[in-house]
Amino acid sequence: MYTDLLQLENELDEFLYNFGYQVVDLQSAHHGARTLFRLFVDRVDDGPVTLGDLGALSPQVVLFLEQKGLYGENGSLEVSSAGIDRLLKRERDFVRFLGAKVRVTFHSGPSKRTIEGELASFSDDVLVIAPDAHDGAGEALRIERASVECVRLVPQWSFK
Repeated sequence: MYTDLLQLENELDEFLYNFGYQVVDLQSAHHGARTLFRLFVDRVDDGPVTLGDLGALSPQVVLFLEQKGLYGENGSLEVSSAGIDRLLKRERDFVRFLGAKVRVTFHSGPSKRTIEGELASFSDDVLVIAPDAHDGAGEALRIERASVECVRLVPQWSFK
């Protein structure tokens, strides 16, 4: 039985890459004897994830989980696109969305803070979030990666 969801997520990511998809996030919840898996995916080619994609992926993911001994008659699976407020977790996410507007939730001492700004740079240890150019001048904020709880894209709307 897998106790490390991150390890399972990485193995599933490698598996789905063969089908042209990548894992953005994998969540698992247990309700009595039932196990629910929530999988958020993106396309490797950066194209939009369609309902057809999700329908085709679901049985492949179920087979993968069954082979790992994690899915049976009490299992449930939800497969979704990463969404417009997608989570950034992996190195490839930060590379792809460098310069994008993000919302970062992090721990600052005993409290939790959430800020928005441009992902200006990153390393294994630090995220640098610059204020939006149209929000006025301000200094970039350096956030230790160890204190980061969540980084998400801020949806950008354009009506033309």
